[in-house]
Amino acid sequence: MRIKSYFAQSVHEAMQKARFELGPEALLLSSKKAGLPQSEAAYEVVFGVANESQPEPPVRTVSASSSEENVAQQLAELRQQIANVQRSIVSQPPGSQLAPESDGHVERLLAAGFSPAMAQELTLGAQARRGSALPPSLETAAEAPRKGRKRAAVAPAAVPTATRKRRSRSTVKSDCTADALLDEIEDRFTVAPGLGSTGEERRVVLFVGPPGAGKTTTLVKLAIAHGIAHKLPFQILSTDTLRLGGAEQLQAYSRILGAGFQTIAGRRALEQSLGELQSKKLILIDSPGFSPADMEEAGELASFVQQHATVEVQLVLPATLNTPAIASALQRFSIFRPSRLLFTHVDEIECPGCLLEAAIRSRLPISFLANGQQIPEDIAEASKAELRLKLAARLTNSALAAA
Repeated sequence: MRIKSYFAQSVHEAMQKARFELGPEALLLSSKKAGLPQSEAAYEVVFGVANESQPEPPVRTVSASSSEENVAQQLAELRQQIANVQRSIVSQPPGSQLAPESDGHVERLLAAGFSPAMAQELTLGAQARRGSALPPSLETAAEAPRKGRKRAAVAPAAVPTATRKRRSRSTVKSDCTADALLDEIEDRFTVAPGLGSTGEERRVVLFVGPPGAGKTTTLVKLAIAHGIAHKLPFQILSTDTLRLGGAEQLQAYSRILGAGFQTIAGRRALEQSLGELQSKKLILIDSPGFSPADMEEAGELASFVQQHATVEVQLVLPATLNTPAIASALQRFSIFRPSRLLFTHVDEIECPGCLLEAAIRSRLPISFLANGQQIPEDIAEASKAELRLKLAARLTNSALAAA
């Protein structure tokens, strides 16, 4: 294992440096006061990463003549990243670097849907944060405000006497660690609600995902929320020619909405259609649900996207998938180079652990969360505050159950 020390004014700053230089597979091993003047560095943080004999991947090039090589190269890089993570897990058994009082947090993260590797990584990060944190408050994890907001003082009289007696010093420390854990998770994922890039005259968005993800229903919800509600001239396209009658449902919805609709077969027809729809300010494109056996058919559509940078791709995934299934989907659909993640069936899960891990691992922002079949009500813009609250509530319930 390669081990390297980083000196910085904060543990979080050192973690950012390590992840930039060593990659996302770097594991935090230890942190301590640096003993240097404050103007130089306050902390020394040690990271480790598995040794690699493979050469660094070549710099990506984007050209029309080398799109197939680019796809193969990106897949190879993704497989290499997965192998690095697996080697790191083998070299660092879960819990080997954790403080004794942090073991419970790993278990709660596992119960919340995180993988063992991610649960340990997040707990180690929270442990490092706690080492440089302010004195703990009496707030519980579920009541803790988001990072950066002022914390309200809790007067002793506001806490019932029986509750104060039950709270030991270790319980307060645990609450502080849970706070740091939530801060660590919140800093690692991003949200980016919306369709296309802000300021663009015309927004073209393609929705891709596995079968049964709910792309068609989600597209209709967004057509109403972003097309009709904003009085934009918009068009709906369907490239679903794999299933018998695959586009009929979307065509029926388009008639109800009074929107233009076309079924597109092939890349050339899609290019021609986009060229003819210059007056439309919003174009939403549905696609077939591509299973692992259908990825050969997905190649033509992926090639089209790679040559048209103005087409935004949102990867639609059911939140009910487990972590390995989501990881597999992220790898398969990487040929489309998605720029955002959109999760459906959020109402069917108790905790957002799996979808948060997907956002952290892929480094893709979450755009929307669909939480039911009602059109157009059951969809919401992704919010860090809401996701944090859901996760905090689950962690708190797990802690109470374990007490």
